[in-house]
Amino acid sequence: MRSHSLRFCLALAVVVHVVLCWHLRTDLAFDPKTIYLPFAQRLLDEGWTFLASERSVWYPIGAYGYPALLGANLPVVEAVNLVLSSAVVLLLFRVGTLAHSVRGGVVAAWLYAASPTVAPLVINALTEPPYLFLCAVWLWAFSELLASGERRWIWIGGLALACAVNLRAT
Repeated sequence: MRSHSLRFCLALAVVVHVVLCWHLRTDLAFDPKTIYLPFAQRLLDEGWTFLASERSVWYPIGAYGYPALLGANLPVVEAVNLVLSSAVVLLLFRVGTLAHSVRGGVVAAWLYAASPTVAPLVINALTEPPYLFLCAVWLWAFSELLASGERRWIWIGGLALACAVNLRAT
């Protein structure tokens, strides 16, 4: 695949993903409405003392810490989720390219980009977009490690995986 057609194909995949996410967006889900955003606001208001409360362990710290980093501002969280989810398209392209071929990378990118299962979760304050992003970073780092043998990828992948598991409840 030529360089310019590859760039166009990837850019189109990202655009399709954004449009699909916008078209299939849903109302604010139960968890962000009742837990993630209120807990994020409490973390912002109370600071570290909130982490000493019993309620702070109801959900993993990343589930409400992530929106707290963004000021518990719903439009900002939704926009960042869209950016992270769009970045997954590019990360999966790289993983597919390293694992198989450029065509394999394009297929991997498009399978995620056009997924009607992922799209409704993105423009919302859910933890799925940052979780999927961190899992994609982990997979990308692992792929780079296998391709290059450079050990720095272990640290990147390990950090991404450690952060991912702290975003989602078990």
